[in-house]
Amino acid sequence: MANSIAAERRLLGDDFATVAPSHYPALSDLPAEEVLALARTLREQRDRLRGMVHANRRARRGKGEPRAAAGNDAALARRKQVYAAALKRVNHRLDVLHGQARRAWHAAALRDVLERKRAMAAPHPGAGDAAGA
Repeated sequence: MANSIAAERRLLGDDFATVAPSHYPALSDLPAEEVLALARTLREQRDRLRGMVHANRRARRGKGEPRAAAGNDAALARRKQVYAAALKRVNHRLDVLHGQARRAWHAAALRDVLERKRAMAAPHPGAGDAAGA
């Protein structure tokens, strides 16, 4: 289930500043380099929280270090889901940007091919003299 921005703000507190640019329309205003940097940051945070949730589960089963069980697993999992949803939005935006760049590159390549084809001489020889000449 999707979280509202208010719910994300409650869950993350001060960390909401890292997720805020991943919401539209702010995301569509970012240049490609900043979207890529945002994706890296969100991925790092999601992976960090994923590791914490994993360590908590291992500690609860008695396989990990007991000090890892100090955190609330449900809250960490919800925070991880917020970062995962933000990363999904950013990855979609990256796909859109890459698609636009790819289409522009292909269109330029096709224009170049058409220009070279039009500049090329006709592939067949002239007809020669006609009967009326």
